[in-house]
Amino acid sequence: MTHVSTQLVNWNKSFAESDSKDDLAAHGWYRFVLSYPPHLVREYIERFGLRKGDTVIDPFCGTGTTLVECKKHFIGSIGVEAIPLSHFVSSVKLDWSPDPEELMLHASRVAKTAEANITRSLGFRTTALRTLPPESVSLLIKDSISPVPLHKSLILFDAILTHWNTDFSRHETCFCKSACILNRKSTLWP
Repeated sequence: MTHVSTQLVNWNKSFAESDSKDDLAAHGWYRFVLSYPPHLVREYIERFGLRKGDTVIDPFCGTGTTLVECKKHFIGSIGVEAIPLSHFVSSVKLDWSPDPEELMLHASRVAKTAEANITRSLGFRTTALRTLPPESVSLLIKDSISPVPLHKSLILFDAILTHWNTDFSRHETCFCKSACILNRKSTLWP
């Protein structure tokens, strides 16, 4: 198993320890620090007596915790989100169509490609580290990501593009954004 896929398994284990295992499949794609826990939404669903046929409107749906919990309980929901990344994450979390085993197999291939390319690129220090275009760098908080983790993240996203599959790649991209940016225990961080 590659380091990147080992990280995927370890990250899943840490999520499972902090929330119910039932929450992992739906909410584990992207952890956002300002989101509220799924059990809170379940509690409100119960308190308000919501059931199949009802509809919940979430005007600031963020990464979709409320929408996912409504879907799990067969309750209609409408979410609005202005932030593109949060909208992307919520749309991925609501897409339950990929076969989990097939997704893991595909993600393993992506991880092997990324790890080989990262190892190759860092082994030859004559090669410049990858970076973002100046207009993208200007959007980042100064010194918020070091050059090596950024380089590794860009290689990982290239591997996703190389192995692009409409059934899996949006989910892989969503997970990788979380693993690369939010989880400093990732093998993508030095």
